[in-house]
Amino acid sequence: MHRIAYRILVAASCCALAFLLASCAPVQQVESSGSSASDNRAYMAMLNQQMEDLSQVLSDFQAAVGEQDVVAMKARQADAARIVDEVKSAEAPEKLAQVKEGYVGGLDQMQHSMADYVTLYTDAQNGGLDASSFDERIRQIQEAYDRGMESLKSADEAVEGIAKE
Repeated sequence: MHRIAYRILVAASCCALAFLLASCAPVQQVESSGSSASDNRAYMAMLNQQMEDLSQVLSDFQAAVGEQDVVAMKARQADAARIVDEVKSAEAPEKLAQVKEGYVGGLDQMQHSMADYVTLYTDAQNGGLDASSFDERIRQIQEAYDRGMESLKSADEAVEGIAKE
């Protein structure tokens, strides 16, 4: 049981650190002429703040994993869901609509990975997993998480492209 808990902790740490590194870099501000420039800046400032907030939530999630505190992990998962909902409900300027879709897709995938991770950790704590089942599930969760990170990276690249226009 201790071996599985340790593997979960390591996997969660890797996921959280990868997302923290990706989300710590500020998203470039998109510049263009007219009032759409200020709309773009306002939207990107809001998105940057949400990514900073999410980074803190993920750090707290990782701490809960280290403490093997499923209740705290679920609370941080709910905090992440609130932030994702805020991103979804924010109206993006027309020029950034596709960028928003990329961020939402990546954040949805990250959110699902967190939920799957909490379920996996709960199952492991309850003794309902053997090592091979654990390994397969953690691999699937990591792959889904990686796809979400690729979506976020693509959205960042799209912002960079728009900023260069």
